[in-house]
Amino acid sequence: MLPRLAPPLAGALVRVRRGICTAVQPSSKPPPKLLSPSELDAISGLLPQLLSAGHVPAAGCLLSAALLLPGSLERLPLPALAAHLTSPATLSEAFALLTALRHHPAHPSLLPLASPLLDNLLSQRRARDAAFVLRWLCRPDSPCWPNATTYAASVTGLCRIEDPGARSPRSGRWP
Repeated sequence: MLPRLAPPLAGALVRVRRGICTAVQPSSKPPPKLLSPSELDAISGLLPQLLSAGHVPAAGCLLSAALLLPGSLERLPLPALAAHLTSPATLSEAFALLTALRHHPAHPSLLPLASPLLDNLLSQRRARDAAFVLRWLCRPDSPCWPNATTYAASVTGLCRIEDPGARSPRSGRWP
């Protein structure tokens, strides 16, 4: 009869399990500190520069890192960032940033960025782009649907933009 040979890692699993159960858990780290006003100013100045230079992933990483700190969502200048995101003709940077926030581990609300984004688009009379943002927020897999305030501002802005001359005279349909 042949002797049974144990695989080389057979005892390793037992040692690893034993080590996990008996290992001392490291002490928990103190919670991160709030961003100082100077750090917020630095991030506020750097985000638009990164977006202007076409470094959307880097801007998303910086914003994601800032959002991991407690209280930063309320203290970051998201309306100014939304104004910067609506300045180009396309919304690719805005959607890239919204998507990065959507997949953020802290799951921050997207409304502090999306609401000013909608307001800026509607004030620029870009109803189609505003509708794209609103539709993006209302997707079934969206972690944060628009609230009543966002809906009311969107409806008000769209009604303000209403232009009877935009209807095609031949077809009677909207473009």
